[in-house]
Amino acid sequence: MTTYSAKTRASSVIRFCGQLCLLAGLLVMSYGLFSLVMGVALILEGVAVLRARVWDGWRRWLPLALGIWVFVPLMPAMGLPFEAAEAAMAGWMLLFAALGWCLAVPHRRRAD
Repeated sequence: MTTYSAKTRASSVIRFCGQLCLLAGLLVMSYGLFSLVMGVALILEGVAVLRARVWDGWRRWLPLALGIWVFVPLMPAMGLPFEAAEAAMAGWMLLFAALGWCLAVPHRRRAD
């Protein structure tokens, strides 16, 4: 009887580990899906920022550039060697840092 319960416990542990691996695989797969959704959302947000004319100059184009970055350099770079993908991600993060700076620092227009 004890061997049956030990086998049952062992199979439960194996099944649980398999479910964790499946969940991890789904999370990895969903990361790519959510990146695409975020790219579309950033493009829509970028168009809204352009139409609202709240910002001027390069700040105005930044949300749209973030959305376009997902589809133009970032997604193709994921199929290239690791260094290229890493450089594309670093560029995207630098654009996000610039967006954070734009949101944190109020823009002051020069009095001409």
